[in-house]
Amino acid sequence: MNANKLLFVCGMAMAAFLDFAVGTLLAVVVGNLMGKQVNLWYSFVGGFLALSPDLVEMAKARLKWEKLTNNHHESWDHCPIPMITIGTILGCVIGGWYWGIVTFLCLFFHYNHDMEIGNSGGIAFFAPFSRKFFAWWRGFYDPKTSAMYRPENEFDSWIRRNWLRPSTMSMREMLIGAISISTATGLTMGFKIGALLFCLCWIGTWMIWLSAEPKK
Repeated sequence: MNANKLLFVCGMAMAAFLDFAVGTLLAVVVGNLMGKQVNLWYSFVGGFLALSPDLVEMAKARLKWEKLTNNHHESWDHCPIPMITIGTILGCVIGGWYWGIVTFLCLFFHYNHDMEIGNSGGIAFFAPFSRKFFAWWRGFYDPKTSAMYRPENEFDSWIRRNWLRPSTMSMREMLIGAISISTATGLTMGFKIGALLFCLCWIGTWMIWLSAEPKK
């Protein structure tokens, strides 16, 4: 894997970081509220649950079923109502009320995070009943007017423009993500380890940004 491709993979990981990080925190917080003894593995599962719709997209791209593009929010795995319903039922059946609640919250967060914010996002939240995109602060609107609607070949440049350098989006999401995952780790492994992880998140982020800077 050459350096440019590795940096692009890092940019995609940064774009996915907030979903994973919040998922880890939700798993720990729900466990504490329900009086359940949770550990690091519970938080990891919560992270992957929150990331699961995008993991399905990446798997489809890897298997060459579909190409990963800006418009992946219009795929079946990004139809929130049926996916949240199915996921919650499966969580309850497989792991009881705890995993049903965690699955619901993780998927609900993911799809809300996919709503349009600034120059990113957009999702048909009420699909398959409506194919129009929806945001709580904007209502229903045509997907073609969404920030998500771009030419397929612009996906790479969107990653590089918004994630491989400091931007409003990357700073906001890396900060919230680092706080979330370090809090989840602190609650399960001690706050010294959580604080260390917070620092490592930002050290890694700045290393990626510095590596992606154009060479003079």
